[in-house]
Amino acid sequence: MTLDEHSAELAGRICGDLERIGQPIGLADSMIAATALQYNLTLVTGNLSHYQRIQAIGYELQLDNWRT
Repeated sequence: MTLDEHSAELAGRICGDLERIGQPIGLADSMIAATALQYNLTLVTGNLSHYQRIQAIGYELQLDNWRT
């Protein structure tokens, strides 16, 4: 799957929103989250702390912890 224009724009918004509140997670994680949001996918990760920041600022990101 490639990063399409809409996902790239969303990733930039997520990244900027998190930077503004002093909780950056990096562009790569923002792109991963944006792709999951764009395609209504559940993001399966062992790094919940980064992605829960995205949920905390109002994005409806579905998460699943692969470690449990």
